[in-house]
Amino acid sequence: MLARWELLATPDLAINRDECLCLLFNIDAISQSSIERWLSRIMPSEQDAAENFAKPNDRKRFVATRFLLRKYLKLVFGQEPIIEENEYGKPFLVNQDGQFNVSHSGDFLLMAFSYIPIGVDIEKIVKFSEMKYIKDNLYHPGERDEINNVQMNQSDLWFFICWTRKEALLKAIGKGLTIKTESFQVSCDPNKADLHHSPDPYNQWRILNTPPIDENYVSSLCIGGTLKTIKFRSVNI
Repeated sequence: MLARWELLATPDLAINRDECLCLLFNIDAISQSSIERWLSRIMPSEQDAAENFAKPNDRKRFVATRFLLRKYLKLVFGQEPIIEENEYGKPFLVNQDGQFNVSHSGDFLLMAFSYIPIGVDIEKIVKFSEMKYIKDNLYHPGERDEINNVQMNQSDLWFFICWTRKEALLKAIGKGLTIKTESFQVSCDPNKADLHHSPDPYNQWRILNTPPIDENYVSSLCIGGTLKTIKFRSVNI
């Protein structure tokens, strides 16, 4: 049975060590009054950063992401999070062994929580001028062949599926752009979330499809190990 996003209906968000929880938020549906209230509750440095955004939607996304991340880290792992970044810029929890990752695009914010390495990426399917350059220079030759050989009306979808899978894997590994995106190959096929050539000697990376969000969005999940349960929940704010 195809997985789907179920509405979050319980305040108990704690997960077991063999579980992963993915949360989906519609940022566009969040009221401006909520954003202003949350602004006063994020870190002072984040408040300063929020005031530097020229575009209101960028400010809204920034504040919502910072507030909601800390809120749900506490709900999932049971204590106030202390977040720092590793040498490659990946955020991690200092005071607990939980793992998390965040991605946003367009109207949506996606978070994942687990006790094993994890990465997520979401992208809005919007054609842009650099797509050919990215495909020809930043994708693995096998990925380019897959996209070039698919029907024209599917090529954009396959391009973005490939991108989200590569991003989710890189974010799970957490070594930033020290890993060349063209050095490893993922499947671009919507129905085959395969990793053909891994960029990392750790051999337990798995790329997984997430449930459909919207016809204009694609997203992917990468985990570094084995899980018994993956929960996909949408959150009404």
